[in-house]
Amino acid sequence: MSISERSGETEQSFTQDSNPTVGLMSLPPELQIAVFQSLDSLEDIACLSGTCKQLHGVLNAHIPLICETVAARTLPCYNEMRAVVAEQGLLATDHPITEMSLIAHFASMSHNMDKLITYYHTFWVNNSHNDPRISQQLSPTEQTRFIKAHYQLWAMMLVSQDQRAQKISELDLEQSILLSDFLCIFSPEIINDAAVQKLVRQVPRFGRVLQRAIRGHRNRQFALQLGVEYHPISWTPYQPPYRFAWWCDKQQDLLHRMLSGALFEQGGSAHHPIEIIDDLEDAQEW
Repeated sequence: MSISERSGETEQSFTQDSNPTVGLMSLPPELQIAVFQSLDSLEDIACLSGTCKQLHGVLNAHIPLICETVAARTLPCYNEMRAVVAEQGLLATDHPITEMSLIAHFASMSHNMDKLITYYHTFWVNNSHNDPRISQQLSPTEQTRFIKAHYQLWAMMLVSQDQRAQKISELDLEQSILLSDFLCIFSPEIINDAAVQKLVRQVPRFGRVLQRAIRGHRNRQFALQLGVEYHPISWTPYQPPYRFAWWCDKQQDLLHRMLSGALFEQGGSAHHPIEIIDDLEDAQEW
């Protein structure tokens, strides 16, 4: 083989190695679709389709099949996200993704949820009244619960008052407790939805109104299921002055030890130091 032939072979090999789409374009359409479906994010789909006209055409011809597969696998709480998108009037929940513009919108919503999780972790760093039973760093399971609750709250803010009341009435006890807690750290700024931000501007105390509606349903569900009235204090672990179950347990334990005399015992006082928690701060609202 001549030097020129070897040089040409090397150049061809280099070109194929440096441009992986060359081999991808030689695949049959069904395998090209499978490659798209194996990607890790909607952003990756957009990037790959932008490498050449042929792959862009493959994506345009099969947007629902490709995007629905990747979105359902990679976007946390995809069904709840779709419910929000439906309330935004962009895509009904029973319709597949058919437009590339929705890919960017879905990716933006997912990024905002990541920002909310960061906001949550930052919140606990600055919180001086930590409840040891509340995770300061969310586990993967807790992150799923957190994101799902925020999408549910987001969707509630996009509907009419009657529809909102209907959604609240359909919550079970656990859901109403979670939504009540997470509403306290819901951030319209991070959500970055123009409709939600407009609602908050027009009704500055909307968060408090929604909170009362959810808590009222929570209390009714509690009484219905357990047969006893539920009269919790207003605040949650996420609201100043951070009075919650742990705080109440501490005070009850202190009272019990005072009444039983254990508070004044040598061993008791050594093992159970008195903890006084300030509960006189004003609650903050958004």
